[in-house]
Amino acid sequence: MKQTRKLIQESFLALAKEKPVDKITVKEIVDRCQINRNSFYYHFQDLPDLIESIFEDQLNEEVSHHANEGVTAVLLGAVEILEGEHDICRNIYYSKNRDILFMRISRMVTRIVEDSLKKTYMSRYVISDEDFAIIVQLYRMEVAGFILDWLHSGMNYDLTRRIGRMLDLRAGTLENMLEKAQRTRLSAATQDYHLHKK
Repeated sequence: MKQTRKLIQESFLALAKEKPVDKITVKEIVDRCQINRNSFYYHFQDLPDLIESIFEDQLNEEVSHHANEGVTAVLLGAVEILEGEHDICRNIYYSKNRDILFMRISRMVTRIVEDSLKKTYMSRYVISDEDFAIIVQLYRMEVAGFILDWLHSGMNYDLTRRIGRMLDLRAGTLENMLEKAQRTRLSAATQDYHLHKK
């Protein structure tokens, strides 16, 4: 079963290097795999589901490989995957499946940051759920923003280096945020940040 799933994914990836994703059909994939359509639909609901599964499987492998190295290592590993799939990212970005890519990137970064924070930091810090969500959101916006800019610019710069340098420049910021979140955990709930009272 797993072999068939992997074969379908590999066939799609090969086709995605040859032609726009919009032009790939289930028929082409099953013909290339020498399986029937039912086998495809046993593993995947449709082509967008197949595309998501490819990113998901690669991400799972990357997360398990760098799990104990912290959020920076896992993020950079995931970004390297995207850069390694340059042609496929381009083809998806310029297809009607662009939203899948955007959603996948956002979910990927969210998951990496949440898992890394829980594994690496949350045994040392006690922070509110709201502050945890804010830290995750900040990372998601920064990293996903870089990735989307890279896609939009035609993927014409070294994304891993750019994100790596950004993370280097802000080294220590995460620990500072966690320390402050822990220190102000009880008072933050009553803090009013609105400048103009209603």
